[in-house]
Amino acid sequence: MSSTSSQSPYPVRLVEFRPAWTIHALLRFKGITYLNENLPIPVSMSETLPVLVDGHHVISEQCLMSHIVGDLGSEENEMIAWLDERIGSLIDIIKQRRGIDMLEIGKACGSHFPTSWELMIKDVAKKVWSRYVREGGNRSDELTSDEIVLQLKDSLQSANSKLVQNHGYLLKGNIPSDPPNGEKRAPLARSSAAEAVLFGHLCEAINANIIDVADWDALSAFQTSVLEDYFQMAMVPPSLAKERRHNGRESFRLAMIEWRRSTDILLMNPFVSQLPQDSFIVSLLQRRSRNITPDEDREASWRRLMANTSTSTGSPERDDTSSKWVTRLRFSLQPLRRTLKQFESFLLRNGVHGFISPLGEGDEAEEKAALGNSETATIYPGGALFVSSIGACFVGYALLVGFGGSGPRIAWR
Repeated sequence: MSSTSSQSPYPVRLVEFRPAWTIHALLRFKGITYLNENLPIPVSMSETLPVLVDGHHVISEQCLMSHIVGDLGSEENEMIAWLDERIGSLIDIIKQRRGIDMLEIGKACGSHFPTSWELMIKDVAKKVWSRYVREGGNRSDELTSDEIVLQLKDSLQSANSKLVQNHGYLLKGNIPSDPPNGEKRAPLARSSAAEAVLFGHLCEAINANIIDVADWDALSAFQTSVLEDYFQMAMVPPSLAKERRHNGRESFRLAMIEWRRSTDILLMNPFVSQLPQDSFIVSLLQRRSRNITPDEDREASWRRLMANTSTSTGSPERDDTSSKWVTRLRFSLQPLRRTLKQFESFLLRNGVHGFISPLGEGDEAEEKAALGNSETATIYPGGALFVSSIGACFVGYALLVGFGGSGPRIAWR
């Protein structure tokens, strides 16, 4: 699966109940343009959400990684297995013991949470939970919640050490160069599925208030860089910079629009919208970038794509931001002024005094500025009279037909 999938007649679509942080990150690491959709139920198309719809194929969560990335190396497979067992499963145990999982569902669905869904959600939760119960997983029943939290923190410390050792990457990658003084860092090019898995687990833990990511400097920097580079897009993501080089400016522009719109839909996911506005994930996602192409800059209607901006009323349909098609009309008497001034000069040359143009001089500079403004349409008296006469002819003809019954009659010999 590559970025060219977004150019097919069937765009890639990510359907989710809870936010699929790992899949979002992996699609963006690979530079794949996609649409996302929030559903209020955990099961759709005979699969437990999230699922990826690619053309006529519905890919379940278990097969998503191999479908997007393909074959993973042994080192990355081992790292993903370690992350799922030592971080992901412990987060799920803590959420289950504290009742956070069902509490999140209750908050997300609100007071209209249907009771018939509750049994379905609990059944799905049990199936998901069973994937993390292995032979050694049962030993967690003998541990207290505090001991499990300590194990999680030890695992996070190990991941933090890996990031420090590899200069911001989970696995060995390119060493990023230090930015000059006073300049922003360059975005980190990421393509590792293991890093997407770590990002997803950290999002779940942070949003559930299980950990404070600020306790680990490298983990905090990792999480911030992924959100800034691939979700907030303060700078052009490396995967989209490659799209611009290979597939042209228009493809890049559409990818930027879809990724930003995808971030907005992610913010509207009930599991995210219930979080405090100043929480770590939400605050970073809401920092909109103004890094847009010249075409987008000229389109005032760009704001209609933004569903959660500070100037929006909650939906694009009710956004009153003017678009580039709104034109201001002005009525100008400047040609008539010129004609009257020429007539006044003619009379003076022939010894006739006392005639003064009633319209004055006018402002030629203002007239030129208005003519150079593409958002302003100027109407002159002659044009207005011509259009009015044409309209009057049509109105008169309509009245004649209406009252005469058969329109004008022409004598014929």
